[in-house]
Amino acid sequence: MPKIIENIAKWICVTLNKTQVAQLVEKLNELLADPDTKYKQLEPNLPNYRKFTVDPLKPIKGGLRKARRLNYKKIIQTKKIKPVNRKKDNKNLPPRNMRCPHCKAPSDYLYVNNGKKAKQYKCKVCGETFHTEQKERKSEYRCPYCGYALFLWKRRPLVDIYKCGNKKCARYKEKFEKLNADEKKLFKKKSSQFSLRYIYRKYKLSLEDIKQKLFSISEIKLARSRYSLYEIGLIMTLFISLKHSSWETKETLKHVFGIKISHTHILNIVREVAKLCHNFNLKYIPKVPGYQTADETYVKVQGKQNYIWIAASKFRSIITSAIVADNRGEVPALITVNSALDKHLKNENEPFTFISDGNPSYAAAVQYMQTEYDAKIEHKEVIGLQNKDVVSAEFRFMKNIIERINRTFNHYVNNCYKNLDNLAHSVALAVTDYNFIRPHRTYDYETPIKLKELDNIILWQDKWAKIIQMATKI
Repeated sequence: MPKIIENIAKWICVTLNKTQVAQLVEKLNELLADPDTKYKQLEPNLPNYRKFTVDPLKPIKGGLRKARRLNYKKIIQTKKIKPVNRKKDNKNLPPRNMRCPHCKAPSDYLYVNNGKKAKQYKCKVCGETFHTEQKERKSEYRCPYCGYALFLWKRRPLVDIYKCGNKKCARYKEKFEKLNADEKKLFKKKSSQFSLRYIYRKYKLSLEDIKQKLFSISEIKLARSRYSLYEIGLIMTLFISLKHSSWETKETLKHVFGIKISHTHILNIVREVAKLCHNFNLKYIPKVPGYQTADETYVKVQGKQNYIWIAASKFRSIITSAIVADNRGEVPALITVNSALDKHLKNENEPFTFISDGNPSYAAAVQYMQTEYDAKIEHKEVIGLQNKDVVSAEFRFMKNIIERINRTFNHYVNNCYKNLDNLAHSVALAVTDYNFIRPHRTYDYETPIKLKELDNIILWQDKWAKIIQMATKI
């Protein structure tokens, strides 16, 4: 019995008395016996519908797309093809000296294929169409499956998308044969709902150009602060670790510790510490073995939805990367994948296994790393909330790890930021607190990353002070 039926039955028993349940059963039996009763229609099984896939093969660069060189004489002799039977008053004729570029058939076997425009012609011998100005065009990329020239399908600000238009392509045929009967029926009406052709994405920026610089660290004014490292550590403990507001932090410092400071000064200190902690994270988050997973969680900045992209490892659930972006596109996905790869402890016998959900941006980013930088990445997608495929069942536990970290981040961030910079500051500090300061019950109340410099420090404010001290020497 499905779980949903069991839950509904329990809810009915809790909501209705025994007499009402009996009446409900009687009514349901009447409806079941009535042939006019309408039931919920089961959704057709379309496993390939809107399924985004990325081809790992690189396109073939350069070269000409060579037209097929057929012998029209042999075709005419074999198929017994006669010249085009034209009407006497037909003035829309191909030029007498025109020949088919595919088989060299003369104009007697050619006819105009687009009416009065007379710009497209079709050959009766080989069945190919061509234009008056058609030439063997030079193509920047060719399909690795069939060698057919890729055409520029879509042009976006950051990426150009090329596509193979050959219906005889091995990749197209293989994908088409995998469609079931319902999918093939839908394909005739809406072919765009299926990804069957080879597609290549050419990014207009290099990886070095799009690496995000979260902070400008040219001026760090913390050294000129009149507050000691211990007092700054107290501020970070209250504001970040215990998630006090700037006003609550101000009042706690004043009435508990006897430290007078304005809430504006607190925010200034937090901003400067965030710059230091960003560099601290880059240096002291170690390379980790095993799988890594990533996901994005949204947060609002002035009412607009923005995203925190987080990558974490299977090993001790360490956060290896966390960035802020205003979209869920390929560029932030690329930065996340590259950052995770940088923190991967390489094993010559195994590729880097990266787990994500079905967001196509991850697949596009992995393809870019594989094709442009020869990165050895094995991408696994955990689709939906139920294990409907082998990969989802095998790597569901990794998805659970990143979802748990996303819930933890609700402790650090909220929906009242004024700009992305303030959100980025909170994210950098949250990563430091999560990895180096906050004890985790799963690891016997130890931090995910153990530093010998912090081993004998018990108080959180002292840990913050030590981290700031270490960060100033980077």
